[in-house]
Amino acid sequence: MKRIYKNFDEVPQILTSKKCETLIEDLLEKQNQHSFNQYYFAHEDIKTSLSNIYNNKCAYCETDTTAGAPLEVEHYRPKNKVKESEKHLGYYWLCYEWSNLLYSCSSCNKAKSNHFPLEDESKRVFAPKKIAGKLDKNSCNIRSSILLQEKPLLLNPEIDNPLEHVFFHPDGKIEGRSTRGEMTIEICKLNRQPLQIARKTLIDDIFRNLMRYLEKFDARNISDSTVKYAIKNEINKLLSLIKNDRPYSVLAMTVLKKFDVFYINRFGKKEHQKILREVYEEFKQTILEIMNKE
Repeated sequence: MKRIYKNFDEVPQILTSKKCETLIEDLLEKQNQHSFNQYYFAHEDIKTSLSNIYNNKCAYCETDTTAGAPLEVEHYRPKNKVKESEKHLGYYWLCYEWSNLLYSCSSCNKAKSNHFPLEDESKRVFAPKKIAGKLDKNSCNIRSSILLQEKPLLLNPEIDNPLEHVFFHPDGKIEGRSTRGEMTIEICKLNRQPLQIARKTLIDDIFRNLMRYLEKFDARNISDSTVKYAIKNEINKLLSLIKNDRPYSVLAMTVLKKFDVFYINRFGKKEHQKILREVYEEFKQTILEIMNKE
């Protein structure tokens, strides 16, 4: 997961159209019996906007599915019955709410389903706020006090900084730093095998290259300056992977921040560790500057 910056005030026109307003009136009357109209909440304009905002990556796992199945419009607060509350009809009134729509791969979307656990179930909002019989749009915004007081356990990259709640291991596993991080990983199945393998591959490809260069250095096949140049190239590869449009960019960012954990400490020879640390220290300031821009 990566922190996403979405302007909740720049609502796609399809969601403010007269027809959509009519649909909102209908759902206020019929509640979860309303026929949720995918043409509006998953309109091509919505998908295009979300694709640009998310760089065509899943909100939860950061997988880029450009070459595979298309990403899906996902409701952060479920429009259908919430699994954690038998009496809750679902957040049906948020079906066409821009700040409730995320972009998700089919695997994460299917896993998340209608889950929406809260820190305190007694804080759950069961009905929309109305003013003169009309839906109060301000109360539907994800940053409204009404919704914030629910304190969801599921992370939302549009308002949360995921790195405060999760971290990665060299084997590609993701682990929670907080209850919210743990719950999000569990619900969205962020340690499913294909994901963990993809993350581990990113880490291991760099590790194998570093090992190869250092072994050549040991055999005196390359010089001190050459091995350091090769290591710099590998660090530059990682720097290219933290760009917003690259899959698993948060993992790459973590690897660069914790280069000792992911690489240096995994080498048994002290000389290898010394060389890696020297090169990394040369890059440290550049790494921080680039990360701050992403």
